[in-house]
Parts: sequence; structure tokens; C-alpha cells
Amino acid sequence: MHALFINPPTWFNMFPPLPLPIIAGFLESLGHKTIVMDLNIEFFHYIFSDAFIENFLLLYQKLEVDISEFEKTGIKTDNIEQKIKVLEYIKDYFQKTAYDIYKTQEYCREYKKTTSDINLFFDSWKIKIYHYKIIIYCEILLKLQTIYPDIFKSFFDKQIEKILNIEADYIGFSMSDVDQFFYSIQLAKKIKKKKNIKICFGGTCVNYFYDKKIKDKVKFHKQIADFIMFGAGEFPHADMAKYLDGELDISKVRNIEYMDENNNIHRNKTTISGYIPKYYTKFDDLDFSKYYTPEIVLSVETTKGCYWNKCAFCTRASLHDGFQARKPEDVADDIEALNKKYNVKYFHLMDDCVPVNFAEKFAQCIIDKKLEVYFMTFMRFEKKMTKQYLQKLYDAGMRLIIWGLESPSQDRLNYINKGLNMDVVKRVLQDCK
Repeated sequence: MHALFINPPTWFNMFPPLPLPIIAGFLESLGHKTIVMDLNIEFFHYIFSDAFIENFLLLYQKLEVDISEFEKTGIKTDNIEQKIKVLEYIKDYFQKTAYDIYKTQEYCREYKKTTSDINLFFDSWKIKIYHYKIIIYCEILLKLQTIYPDIFKSFFDKQIEKILNIEADYIGFSMSDVDQFFYSIQLAKKIKKKKNIKICFGGTCVNYFYDKKIKDKVKFHKQIADFIMFGAGEFPHADMAKYLDGELDISKVRNIEYMDENNNIHRNKTTISGYIPKYYTKFDDLDFSKYYTPEIVLSVETTKGCYWNKCAFCTRASLHDGFQARKPEDVADDIEALNKKYNVKYFHLMDDCVPVNFAEKFAQCIIDKKLEVYFMTFMRFEKKMTKQYLQKLYDAGMRLIIWGLESPSQDRLNYINKGLNMDVVKRVLQDCK
């Protein structure tokens, strides 16, 4: 199997994406060839360019002129009703967000400056302001695209050419956001018109969005994606590789939807749990210099799913039917390899919730290896988190824990089935301090 994995626009631009390097690393451990393309980061460099911003402002001015002419003459031109709706939306958005469209170039330049300077980056006011402006900018671009569909043409044409020149028999798109679903559809359609290649859509957005929004699934499978993959992608992609190599029937590929030769839609549903075999996260194909942080931060996964998985409000349970975990020593080996290969010392353990016992064993592995690395992660407040326990995490390099604490009220925590005790919460926070 020769697989090309694509991270489409728009998603976080401060660090390399994690899902595709995980799958690529896992497949490489099985002897397959993989390439990861982060079109998201390429897209940000494209829309931050002076040439694109100049064209963006010209299109916005053209929109204002077209509507002004219609209001004067009453003569309808193509798509004028849609243009009026878009302009009203954008102007209302400007008013609510205090966005000055003619300062777009300034916003982009200040964002790049702020994210490359370590002193400015940790000025929380600056980073929040400019990150907020960039989110608004991307939203406006999406709206303009509905009436000016060629606004990103030069970008997509260039990327499609790159994609078609890569030797691959399979393309996987990973989507964590609705915007990425939109851009993936545009890319997949263009690829399908030029090359007969198997395409798969996966990622968290697929789990939330696909069944709700895609009504004509036969048309979707014919024109856009051959497969839809649900949940974690490692084991289903191992099956997919066997299918493409002629070693496995499509009906045996776990957690995918596909269409047979009679246009019948099938969905293979399997619960996957247990230990994940050893692999090394593959970032080889990504240019770290393009990401918007003063120093590179790499994400690593330790588990899939949440070991508690009982909070009444949580939608994350729909992403993972079963709880999966890597061995602590495997994660430590992965981080050691990344640290030595790329000279990176900052890591994000990108889990829903790192288990308390896992974290302790992992910390001991890092201490034993004498690595100078630093971490952030997500955890739950647990009784086991004594001051001694927290000291071990700190000694291993843990510097930031983001806790799930939706309320300081014990009654409210009980109501949402959080499984926390406020006395424990207060004691753990004090011990952290």
C-alpha cells in the first residue's frame, strides 16, 4: 500500500496535526509506504500573503459595488440575492466583532510576528487578539467563497498538481472541523476528475457530521469518497492496506462505510479496544518551520477514549466505542525518538484524559531515560494524585495540566455524573501549586 494522507484547511496552525502522523507511523511499522501532507498550514501561508489579501479586498469592494449598482438601477445581475445576503452577513459580523477589513494585512502580519517571538507569544492579550482576528478572517473567506468560488483556485490547482504527482494508490482525508469537511469535498471532487484513486474520509468531524448532512450517500460515494471511516484509524487502515493489496475482502475492513457494485451502502461496525502495538509517530514529511509558534510543539497520543466516559454532557464517547491504550514505555520510546530526531523538547500528550496510573508509569520511563523534555496534557482529579505523585510528573517534565472541572458545586458535579469530589479537587490543586 502506498498511502497519501491529507490534512485539509482549516484547522489549528500552531503545531503539526496529530491523527495522520499516528496512522502513517502505524502503517510504516507494518511495512507500508506513507506520505503526510498538511494542506492546512500551506493554506494559511497562502491566505496571509500580500497578493492574496489584495485580491480578497478587491473582491469585497466588487461585492459592495455590485450591490450599490443594483440598488441604483434595480437591474438584477447573476446571483444578486445571494450577494446581498453575504454582504449583510459580513457587515453584521464586522460590527459584532470589531473587525476592520482594511486592516486584514496588518492583522496577518501582526499574527505572524506575535507567534514567532517568544516574548510576544506569552503576552496573552496580544496572542488572543490576533488569533481572534484570524478566525474572523477565515470565516469571511468562507462566506465570500459561496459567491466567488474561484477565490482559492490558484491554491487548489497547485496542491492538486502536487497530489497527482505523488505515487499513491489511496488517499485519506482527516477532518476535525466542519470547514475541513467542506474543503475536503472540493479537493476530492477535483482529484476524482483527474485520477482513478481510492479516497477515504475520516476524523472526528465525520463521526459528528456525515450522517446528519449527507443525504444522498450513493452520489457522495460515486463523486467524492469511496470510503467513510469511523473512529480511530490505525486498525481499520491496517485492514484497508490488506484490502488494497488483495489480501482481505472489503466486508472485513473494520469501521468503514462503502458502496458495492449495485449501489448498496454497507457499514462495517466493530468495537476496537485493548493495547495498541508499538509504532513511532511519523512527522518526517512536515516542515516544522511553517507552524506558528516560537518553538515547535509536537503532539503524541497515549490513549484513545476516556477511562471515565460517564459525564452526562460529553459527546466524545461517540468517537471511540472502546478504550485503547499504548504501553507507557512505547510512548516514552516514541518521545525519545522524536526528541533526538528533530531536537524537539516540547510535547502535548493529546488525549481525552490521560489515566492516572498510565501517567505515573510514563513519567518514570521519562525519568529513567534522563530526557530533557516538557509536557502538557488533560487529566481528571483523582485521589491518587498525592504531592509525591505530582512531584514525579513534574520531575518527568509535566508543566501544564488542563483539568475538566465544569463547576465548583458538588451537587452540580453529581448531577452531570462527573465523578469528582470537591475536597479532592481542592487538595490536588493546592498540591500542584
